[in-house]
Amino acid sequence: IRRLGEYAYTLWLFTRSDLKTILFPTLVFGTAAAPVTSTSHIAPRALWIWLHLLQFCVSNQSFSPDEDASNKPWRPIPSKRITPSSARRLRWALLALCLLLSWYYSLVPASVALALGTLAHNEFGLDAHWIPRNVCNAVGYAAFNAGATYISCGNGCASKASSIAAQVLNALVILTTIQAQDFQDTEGDRATGRKTLP
Repeated sequence: IRRLGEYAYTLWLFTRSDLKTILFPTLVFGTAAAPVTSTSHIAPRALWIWLHLLQFCVSNQSFSPDEDASNKPWRPIPSKRITPSSARRLRWALLALCLLLSWYYSLVPASVALALGTLAHNEFGLDAHWIPRNVCNAVGYAAFNAGATYISCGNGCASKASSIAAQVLNALVILTTIQAQDFQDTEGDRATGRKTLP
């Protein structure tokens, strides 16, 4: 039991700093924008968001351990709770789990968009410059919001114009403001050569 708790704590550490920026806002957004509303949808919505967030964070952090050592040394890789190679294996296992969960909830397009955005952002290195990184982040938020919004539908409800408009507006806000998060990471960004706006 203790070992299981350690594994769960490690997974939580991967997502800890993104709970306030992804999980909670997306959970609220999806709950408010959903065409079908019920409190019974909150737990599956939170699980779907968190697993996809975990997939992104594990991928991202496995490629930036030096930056995290400067900015967030408590994360699993710099604190030696997991190696970068083990994190990369976990990332691909999480991709399969996310796609399976998304298939169950009829959210495969949102999951694929997140997977492709994660691939572009992390593995293809588009996070090295603020412009493509902002685009990846906007696409990611739009996919998170779409999944959170439509998890309650299955194949049974049509998209509301107001839900789509809210997702597009949210993506535009992210596209134009996400660089504000870089202020807290300027030291690590400079050390790794990342080109940021601040």
